[in-house]
Amino acid sequence: MTPVLHRLRGSGLDTSGGRIAAHLAKIIALIAFAFLVIGVTTGFALFRRPLRLRLYNFETLSHGGGTLLDTVIWRVSRRGRLSRSTLELLDLAVVLGCCTAWALFIYTQGVESLYTGILADILTVLVRSVVVPSTAARTLRLAVLAHLPVTLVAWLRPVLVAPEAPRYATATCREGGRRSA
Repeated sequence: MTPVLHRLRGSGLDTSGGRIAAHLAKIIALIAFAFLVIGVTTGFALFRRPLRLRLYNFETLSHGGGTLLDTVIWRVSRRGRLSRSTLELLDLAVVLGCCTAWALFIYTQGVESLYTGILADILTVLVRSVVVPSTAARTLRLAVLAHLPVTLVAWLRPVLVAPEAPRYATATCREGGRRSA
C-alpha cells in the first residue's frame, strides 16, 4: 500500500454505520448538480450561448463527471455494511474526486476562474469536515490532498494553455497592421 493511503487508513474516521459516507456524497452531488443546472441554464438564457456548446465543453463535462462520481459513491455506500477500510477509501474518493473535477473545470477558463476552483475546493473540504466525524489529523490530510489538483493546475496552467492575446492585437491584425486611434 502506498504511504499516503497507509497514513489515511485508521487515522480517525468514525464510520457511524457507514451512512456518513453516503450522506457526504449525497450532499456534494446535490449541490454540484444544482450548480451545473444553474450554469447551463444561465449560459443559455442570459448569454444566448447555444445549448450544444454549453453542454459539450470541457468545463461542463468535468463538472458533470464530478457530480456523477459523487452520485455513484452515494449509491454504492448506501448498500449494506461496509468495512472501515472501504469507507475510508470512499471518503477519500469523494473529496479527492470532486476537487479534481473542480480543478479540471478551471483548466481551460481564464485565470480569474482559479478563484472559483479554490472556493469550490474550500467548500467541499468544509462540508466534509462538518458532515464526517473524524479526527483533525485525518481532516487535515484530506484537505491537503484535496487542494493538490487545483494547485497543480494553477502551477501548470501557463505551460499547458496558450496565453490570451491582448484585445488590440486582434484589431491590429484585422486592419492590416494599422492601429486606429
